[in-house]
Amino acid sequence: MASSAAAGGSASVRTEAATLVARGQALEAIKLVRERTGMGLKEAKDYVDALAEGQRAGAADPRRPLEDPRLRPAVAAMLAQGQHDEAMRLIQRVSGCSIEAARHYIDQVRRG
Repeated sequence: MASSAAAGGSASVRTEAATLVARGQALEAIKLVRERTGMGLKEAKDYVDALAEGQRAGAADPRRPLEDPRLRPAVAAMLAQGQHDEAMRLIQRVSGCSIEAARHYIDQVRRG
């Protein structure tokens, strides 16, 4: 469920969440962000709060650092050495994402 949005639909999620925020439906926006991205409650709330404050949502998006081309090879190397937990911690430290999002990222790396 969250994989397709996290992989490529972040602009759509941002647009839909911003529309809900503009209508005063912040709770619905948080639910939408969580369902579509796999973010945890705190991350989704922070994301929606950033939208409500008029900040650029990409700056509050904990998945943005996952686009860093240096992260994938580092995670792949850790996984090849059986360091799954360390890879999870690295992903979370770099991106600030939820455990669910880190797991999804590891699945993507394993698939190639």
